[in-house]
Amino acid sequence: DATTMDAVAAAADVSVRTVFRYFPTKEDLVFADVDADLDDLRALLDARPDDEPVMSSVRAVVEVLAGRMEGGRDADVRMAPLLHDEPALRQRYLAVLDQVEETIADWARSRLGSGPGDLRPGLLAASMVSVQRVVVDAVVAGDPRPLSELIVEAVALIGRGFDQLDA
Repeated sequence: DATTMDAVAAAADVSVRTVFRYFPTKEDLVFADVDADLDDLRALLDARPDDEPVMSSVRAVVEVLAGRMEGGRDADVRMAPLLHDEPALRQRYLAVLDQVEETIADWARSRLGSGPGDLRPGLLAASMVSVQRVVVDAVVAGDPRPLSELIVEAVALIGRGFDQLDA
């Protein structure tokens, strides 16, 4: 909250107007790639074989995404407390998690051929978003393991219950 767009512009050696052209809000500085990330998530899910069990597909996608995180451990450790404690970033982070949840639920509905009363897609999606929340909380609490390792572990724990999802 204390960081001003003037300070951001000065650090980037550009005008404030230029910063606002690309980032309408301070939160956009942190979440600028959300649309591309959601598109990537959907593409990774859609690329999984149609005959693969749903939870196996989700695990495979999580492992790909976690593998991409390996190099960013320092950034993850610095960002986690901000996402947890800064009200404006927390609000945007929760909104992004809602978008992730809807992306996963839409994909799962399609994959499972779900009707309106099928709880499985929503439960799967909500569980995957809960993984992210719990892992960020663990990092903030001081868990020294890499974020990617925590995510894979959490998905494995939840996955045991969802292995029968296609049944």
